[in-house]
Amino acid sequence: MAAQGQAAPPATVEAWLDNRPSWLRAAAHGLVTTGRPPDDAALDALADHCHAEAAGTLAGSHPSLAAGVIQAVPLGPELRIQRLWHIRGVNAFGQRAELDLGGDLTVVYGPNGAGKSGYARLLKQMCGAKAAEPIHGNVFGPAGMAEPVSAMVRLRESGDHAGTPYVNVADHAWQGAQGTFGPLASVPVFDSATAAHLGQGASTATHLPRSMRFVNTLIKVSGYVAERLRQRGERLVSMLPPVPPLLAGTRAAGFHQSLSAATTLRAVNEGCQFTPEEAAERIGLEAALLQADPATAHGQVVGAINHLANLSGQMGAWALTFDDAAAQGLAAARAHAAGARQAAVDYGRDFFAGIPLPGVGGGTWLRLWAAAAAYAQTAYPDHVHPNTDEGSRCVLCQQPLADDGKRRMADFADYVANRLQADATTAERERDALIAAIPGPLAPDYWPGIGVTTGMTPEAADLLGKQVEQRLANLRAGDAVVTAVDWAPFQAAVAQTQAALIARRDALAQLLDPEGRKCQEARLLDLQGQEWLSTIQDAVLAEVERKRQLGIFEDAERLAQTNALTTFSNAIAKAELAGGFVDRFNHELARLGGTHIPVRLSHKQEGKGVVTFTIGLAETNAKVKSREVLSEGEQRVVALAAFLADVTGTHRSLPVIFDDPISSLDQRFEEAVALRLVELAESRQVIVFTHRLSMGVLIEHSATQAEAKGGRVVVDVVAIDRRGHEAGVPATIKVFAQSPKKGFNELDSKVRSAAKLDHDEQQNSLKAACSNFRILMERAVEDHLCAKVVVRYRREIKTGGMLTRLSAVTRADCELIEGMMTKYSAFEHSQSYETPSSDIDPNDLLADIATMVAWIKEFDGRTVS
Repeated sequence: MAAQGQAAPPATVEAWLDNRPSWLRAAAHGLVTTGRPPDDAALDALADHCHAEAAGTLAGSHPSLAAGVIQAVPLGPELRIQRLWHIRGVNAFGQRAELDLGGDLTVVYGPNGAGKSGYARLLKQMCGAKAAEPIHGNVFGPAGMAEPVSAMVRLRESGDHAGTPYVNVADHAWQGAQGTFGPLASVPVFDSATAAHLGQGASTATHLPRSMRFVNTLIKVSGYVAERLRQRGERLVSMLPPVPPLLAGTRAAGFHQSLSAATTLRAVNEGCQFTPEEAAERIGLEAALLQADPATAHGQVVGAINHLANLSGQMGAWALTFDDAAAQGLAAARAHAAGARQAAVDYGRDFFAGIPLPGVGGGTWLRLWAAAAAYAQTAYPDHVHPNTDEGSRCVLCQQPLADDGKRRMADFADYVANRLQADATTAERERDALIAAIPGPLAPDYWPGIGVTTGMTPEAADLLGKQVEQRLANLRAGDAVVTAVDWAPFQAAVAQTQAALIARRDALAQLLDPEGRKCQEARLLDLQGQEWLSTIQDAVLAEVERKRQLGIFEDAERLAQTNALTTFSNAIAKAELAGGFVDRFNHELARLGGTHIPVRLSHKQEGKGVVTFTIGLAETNAKVKSREVLSEGEQRVVALAAFLADVTGTHRSLPVIFDDPISSLDQRFEEAVALRLVELAESRQVIVFTHRLSMGVLIEHSATQAEAKGGRVVVDVVAIDRRGHEAGVPATIKVFAQSPKKGFNELDSKVRSAAKLDHDEQQNSLKAACSNFRILMERAVEDHLCAKVVVRYRREIKTGGMLTRLSAVTRADCELIEGMMTKYSAFEHSQSYETPSSDIDPNDLLADIATMVAWIKEFDGRTVS
């Protein structure tokens, strides 16, 4: 039950994942779909998913997993090791070393030095056993001739894919340098080191409940994803320059330090702002602080300010003389003068059209008219010239004026006194006055001087001068298009220079006071800081964006944290693993006959779904380690129970390897272990290495018992031996699996084949044949002479229907058997070095084989009758 105030955990992993981040459901979906952990590309995709989820840019959340899909994930195919061969670099193994492991339960038997340990070491290295022993080549062979460790292994996989059964048999080349062979990495191995580890310290369960194994895989995936996100974040290197030490403590330094992911664009723009006024102030302060005589400098700056103000005013007044208003006035005057003159010309043209004599209106004529007008003042002092009254005369010819003459004289007077001419003359004078008022060309150094005074650049001052000169030329020439003058650069320069001078003036004024100087120095640093900050505004914006991205990565890493997964895995471990493992241990201990051993299995949660198990003494009044109290045999039984509890924790059929499992056990425990191994072989392949013949006999007997109860376990006892300098050579005949009669017949064929070999190979083969002959003799005693009433290493004595066969045994039978046993004992037991050795005669061996075949036939016939 959940503790008070805590919600009970979800019933299934799928339901629990509904309340977890979307990326984790995507990871779980990938595990369900592929049946294997994600590769690098899939992990990168999961990291992208997690990052998008943290950034809030995920297009859509991953849907929930269907109920039950996790429990439906296949555990993997059934795996069997069928064969080991082409073994190189392993102890004294030669070309003939190989193992056929095709049975359900294979017992690899061999006397000391036969090579059993070499095969065991080889498989431990391939399976990645916790205490795998190093493998050496033939250290007694020629120096420098050792080959690298390698072997060929044949594996058989079977299972169901999409509802279709399949079987796959493949040969693999394994090199010792590559370490654990991947397909065999999960194969459990029991040996003395495993027994010591299980009995003396804390160990973890190898095979976990499916849901816990799934969650633990998600924990690993989360770790990988979090690491990828961390690495991506580390690649976001800051490009923001550090604050210069001189500017420490300034306003800029404070803003630099305050940058964060939450800093807005507006805050950056305001924080990095450096106005032209501040620039002028900075220049003024720098110049002021460099002055040795602030008072004199202050007066000079005041003068410069006044000079600049006067120049600006004069320039403004001067510019008015040719501004747009002046240009418009001049254009109007030009148009007015031209119009007035044209009107006068038009009038004169019409007047002179009726005059008979030419030259009227010309200079001579006008002088003549003026002289006549002057004389008329004498001739007619009371009349305005010309006098056209009745009886008047022409003042020049003294002739009376006729009506026609009077009219002509009046017209002449009107012409001379015409206002259009006067208007034209006046307009032209006004026009000429405006043109004369246009400023003339300036000295070549005028505009460069303006630039120096106002602070304009030489280029800007030159451009302004060219615009002014061109405008004046346009105005003088009366061009229709007049060049515009852009006074903005001049005005801006004046304003900027004026501001700088004023700032310098004020700064110099404050420098006259010592305290004011300190304030000005601090103000200068602050302005310099702002100016520096304004130059790195792009870097500031990039840093804010980097911090924002870092924040997203940190949020994503939090989404990939394993805390919740670990807590959930621990809950599963407590509910399913711990209790299940303890129950299986107690069950296995009882099946091995160890219920009287005072031990108990305790567990401890180590975090991240890891649960350790420790075997200790039960109900003790002192803290004593179990190995200090239990016998070696009891420790071995307890370790076997823990190992089997772990192995049976998975439903996948994987091979299980035992190296000398009954070491230190008495007969009772040996029988229980043999029976348990046969039962285990009903669901998975079991391989047992032993140098004790009793192990093979007990296992065969247990298999027979199991078969009587409906079990079907194929037991294969593989005998290996040493042939000369070669170890690990398999027996040529299966002396343990075959009946003695069949074994003798097969041995006969092997001897005949050996007789055809060269001397050395012949003798090696014959020695092995003699050893097999001796084993077959022992089997003949058990199966035929004693009618299987008594069998070595078997606890019970069977009498039903067989005891009467013993009455057929004669003295001759006993002498034959004893003679053969004595003759061939040298090939099974070590002999004194003084014992002379001689070559084996194949004909002699064939005769003995024939004798035994005949005896079995004759003796069995006797017992039947």
